[in-house]
Amino acid sequence: MEAEAQFIHYQLKEAMPSLMKEGQQNDGRALYALGQIFLTQGIYTGDTRTLLRSMAAFSKGKEDSEEKVLCRSACCTMEVGGLSRTGKTEDDVAMADALSRMAEGGDVLAMTEWAACLLYGTGTEKDAEESLSWLRCAASQDYWLARLRLLQTERLKEDRESRRDVFNQANHLALMGVPDGEFYLGECYEAGWGTEPAWNKAVHHYERAYSLGNPAAAMRLANGYLRDTGNEESEAKAMEWLRLADEKGNGEASYRLGKVYASRGEKEKTWAAVSRACLRNYPAGVFAAGFLQMAGCGTKQDEKQGMIKIRLAAQMGYIPAQMYLKNPENMAERLIHDWNV
Repeated sequence: MEAEAQFIHYQLKEAMPSLMKEGQQNDGRALYALGQIFLTQGIYTGDTRTLLRSMAAFSKGKEDSEEKVLCRSACCTMEVGGLSRTGKTEDDVAMADALSRMAEGGDVLAMTEWAACLLYGTGTEKDAEESLSWLRCAASQDYWLARLRLLQTERLKEDRESRRDVFNQANHLALMGVPDGEFYLGECYEAGWGTEPAWNKAVHHYERAYSLGNPAAAMRLANGYLRDTGNEESEAKAMEWLRLADEKGNGEASYRLGKVYASRGEKEKTWAAVSRACLRNYPAGVFAAGFLQMAGCGTKQDEKQGMIKIRLAAQMGYIPAQMYLKNPENMAERLIHDWNV
């Protein structure tokens, strides 16, 4: 299938028309490819509708047949990375057996899903090393998703060889046009993973990642420029990237903007930014919104609603909120100073 080969090599624009047509005909492999495309787009944009399209594509291809076993596996992996499953059901065992046969037969998509089964123990025994071996095999055939999963696995390790492999995989993905490749390449240059640290090169790749649709890159750029304290040009660039990240729905960016506006005494802007962080379920933003609402800073004072938010932040595991609930007097002075109340 030409469209499948294009999907494997991240030629998504070229692949989409044929994949959509084949998906409408209930072709399991096309539905799997569409599901992965929608899933990636949904993660980048945070668009719930796109994520639902991904699940719909996978679910449509879940009927028991070897053609559609890929979609069944993808659904398993989406369930909290496969962790919510026992991996012992009859259906999962049959799925894993089919994927194993397909992988042994050279099916690059099956190799990647079989690797996921081995990693999470879905329908088979867990075997992290064997999982990594199958990911490497699929990545060697230039399947972008296998390369990305291999990178994300190696990224958790701290040895020099793994960091070098992260750099190499990121570089290859970037050349393929995968936004995450550019993002992780920026990370490698920023942290000196597998290469010499170079902030100017990190900036280049983060900017490329953002332009290709990865909003997390804006926050990395903002944080990088914020570290250059006392430099007016860097501070201006940091604010620019914070605003862009905020526009893309990043809760941390909203919160950080609120801190900047608070330092300037712009109370209404502070509240507007922090309330966005709260709506985006960023724990620090939820806590700050609660405190500002209790204090009536930039918004109408409402102690009841403010306390509800603070308790919510504590339930989310945000330690300052938990500390505030135990002893509000001890934290009040610091919060008043931090938020310029």
